[in-house]
Amino acid sequence: SQQQYIDYVIKCDDNLRKFRHDVRAHMIIMKSLAQKGDMEGILSYIDEVNNMTNLGQNRQFTGNSTLDAIINDLQRRMSYSDIRLKVVGQLHMDKEDRVFDISICMYNILLNAIEALEKLRTEEKNINVEIKEYQKKVYIKISNKCNICGDKEDIKELITDKKDVCNHGIGSKSIADIVKKNDGKVIYSVKNGWFITELLI
Repeated sequence: SQQQYIDYVIKCDDNLRKFRHDVRAHMIIMKSLAQKGDMEGILSYIDEVNNMTNLGQNRQFTGNSTLDAIINDLQRRMSYSDIRLKVVGQLHMDKEDRVFDISICMYNILLNAIEALEKLRTEEKNINVEIKEYQKKVYIKISNKCNICGDKEDIKELITDKKDVCNHGIGSKSIADIVKKNDGKVIYSVKNGWFITELLI
């Protein structure tokens, strides 16, 4: 399912790029329909274009198209929940298997952060992402505001209030499996009201 999600996001991103390339042609077609007074044709064409570009506006965050597509997809949900995202760093790695692993980890960590912030009763809904390439590894630090009191280091088990018991912890297990596969490390901690996930893979 994770591979299908990645493939879906990449496909949507490709469709958006094609639309931007052909935007002049789209304008000509809609102008032609308008001159004919074909309102039904215009509305139908607009629906078709909306379906083609259902990821909306795309931004470059890391310079890696796959990872950026994942972040852009999740940012739609962030915008609806008034969550502010800041990303610092670039990822120039081009090995598909490593990029896939990094993207899945990023997706699961960001999704956890979004879900936590959606339950937080504060206007300070922030997520900060830092990415660094260190020798042959990639270091990712994701921080989100939280309501956990006191500082905690190296949290071993994440606590959730999800009612879906069957799917409880699947995201964290996926991250742990990827970390093990790449001989990496993941650390969860809380400092000064921020929940921090540090990943080295």
